[in-house]
Amino acid sequence: MSHIYKGYPKEKRIFPAGVFLLEHATEGRILFDTGYSRDIFTAGWRSKLYQALNPATVTAEDELPAQLEKDGIAPESINYVILSHLHPDHIGGVKFFPQSTFVLSQESYDVFRTPKLADLVFPSFLPNWFAEKVHVVDSHRMLLDTNTGVEGHDFFGDGSLLLTGLNGHARGQVGAYLPGQLLLAADASWGTDLIDYTDSMRFPARLIQADYGEYKRTVGRVKHLREMNIDVYFSHERYSVKDIL
Repeated sequence: MSHIYKGYPKEKRIFPAGVFLLEHATEGRILFDTGYSRDIFTAGWRSKLYQALNPATVTAEDELPAQLEKDGIAPESINYVILSHLHPDHIGGVKFFPQSTFVLSQESYDVFRTPKLADLVFPSFLPNWFAEKVHVVDSHRMLLDTNTGVEGHDFFGDGSLLLTGLNGHARGQVGAYLPGQLLLAADASWGTDLIDYTDSMRFPARLIQADYGEYKRTVGRVKHLREMNIDVYFSHERYSVKDIL
């Protein structure tokens, strides 16, 4: 970790590629991201590039269908999949959910259509049918939580789930905000204990961020929410409990 953050203790850390499951009273089951699949090893030079930057370990048991089935949840019961952004550790399981609607920000969708190498977005990791199943979130139906200042797209129109921009790490990154309760913050930071090291991020790690200045501003927003007793969950932090709400 000390090679990522100045002043951080020398230690090795394994970062999980986290996935969150939400259940809506009328809209059913919603996934937030899909983690890795073993396809990360089979994409030629793209796999080699990604493994050089971010070495991954994935088995069949690690893939999302196996994880869901352990909890008695059929993959085909997932109605929506919110993709916070399109890095390989968030889209690996897309192929397992052909019946689902995939929710993206407009900017993420634009990146999908015309990615730059620096985006670390590889459309070949996604199934051929993906574009047909995408629902792009636009600027309509915006809602402001006046208690916290969080503004986002009111996805179901009932105020239960806001998709809010978390710019910085990736172009178009969004988080899932349950007003007054919690924020699924994707890669706004790589861990709660790392928030205070944001200004100490070393140059190579800064290069991975789409916009380091925006990244720092997003971390500031996240810190503010934590101070207001909103629970914040990051995609690469290891949690000791499965149920967070």
